Amino acid sequence: MSVDNVKKFYDVLAKDEALKQKFMDLSKKYQGMPLDEAKAMELAELEFLPLAKHFGYEFSLDDLRSYSDQVKQGCQGAELSEEEMQAVAGGV
Repeated sequence: MSVDNVKKFYDVLAKDEALKQKFMDLSKKYQGMPLDEAKAMELAELEFLPLAKHFGYEFSLDDLRSYSDQVKQGCQGAELSEEEMQAVAGGV
């Protein structure tokens, strides 16, 4: 498992409409629910990670957090590309 798998997953998610729809459906399932960070991470571990694994992208919650931190650091003062925006928007 690795941060590279998270990046690969988001790259595919930005381009694959069927995969994107699965994760949008998952997101809608919890829409309107009050989620603090702990609950969001719990749901990511219970729902998001297994679904990503089902599609061949295995990574841990720590990998997901590390990738998120890298994206945040890389984006300070920089604009996201259209592809990166789609990947972030398609995630949970």
